Amino acid sequence: MKNLITQSWLPIALALFGGLVSLFTRPTPFSVRFFLGGLFAAAFVGLLINIACIHFQYPETVKAVAVSLGGYCARDLLALAREQVLKVAAKKMGDK
Repeated sequence: MKNLITQSWLPIALALFGGLVSLFTRPTPFSVRFFLGGLFAAAFVGLLINIACIHFQYPETVKAVAVSLGGYCARDLLALAREQVLKVAAKKMGDK
């Protein structure tokens, strides 16, 4: 676990950079809450993608691209994941 934490600082930094690019290119008014929420979402998604890339043994270059894009698209990816989880849960609840 300690090794995973020490390996995660660069992917989190890449995800945060992707999140910053996304936040600064959106035509919305600045809000500290939206800004910090976007950064936390970018770091979270980047960390999850990094763990998945380690599990599936992707090369470092692929991992860097995936983590950066994950940070850039963090809010959209979280919304998509939420939608899919709710669909699966509704289907499971309907099967009972």
